[in-house]
Amino acid sequence: MKRNIGNLSKILGILLLLTAASSTWPFTAAAQMQQWVQEERARQAYQHQQMLQWQREEQIRQFHDRQQALQLQQQEQARQMQERQQALQLQRQEQMRRMYQR
Repeated sequence: MKRNIGNLSKILGILLLLTAASSTWPFTAAAQMQQWVQEERARQAYQHQQMLQWQREEQIRQFHDRQQALQLQQQEQARQMQERQQALQLQRQEQMRRMYQR
């Protein structure tokens, strides 16, 4: 009989511990979930900021590329115009030379 009472006491003690643990578990789980949600929000905000930074850098790079291409195009146009002017000048000089030779 003493043995049965001892076993019953152990079982009741274990049940009491399990009851206490099961009543605090939802609060622990909720706290962990809230922490996870906050960490996830912070991670997403960081990723969003990184994406915005990358977009800004990409826009700046594209702007500089367009500016450089435009500058090269203008330089090429100026070179071609100078070549045409030199060709016209040579043509005039040749015409003047022929006129004086007659």
